[in-house]
Amino acid sequence: MSKILGGVSIAVSALIILAFLGIYNITSLIGFDIILIGALLLVATQIFYYFQVHVGGGGRLSSLLVKFVIALPGLLYIFRISVPYIGGYLGIVTAIILFMEGIYTMH
Repeated sequence: MSKILGGVSIAVSALIILAFLGIYNITSLIGFDIILIGALLLVATQIFYYFQVHVGGGGRLSSLLVKFVIALPGLLYIFRISVPYIGGYLGIVTAIILFMEGIYTMH
C-alpha cells in the first residue's frame, strides 16, 4: 500500500510543480484543485503512516509530532490558513514534501 501511495504522491507532486511553473495546469481538465488533492493526499499519507507505526507498537509522541510537521503544509492549505511569508508558496511546499515522501516510500 505504501508503494502505491508513493507512486501517486510523485505523480501528484509533479502535476503541482508543473502548474506552479506555468507549464501545464491540469485543474481545468479535471475540474478539481490539484493542490487541494495533493494536500489531502499528504495528510492522508501521514495518517496512514502513523497508524502503520502505531499498530507495529512504535507509536510515540515524537512520531506523532514528526507526522504533524510533515502534514502541516497540507493542513494549512486545506483549512486555508494564511501564513505570512509562505502563503503564496504553500502549494509548492506541499508538492516538494509530497515528492520527497514519494521518493522515500519507493526505496
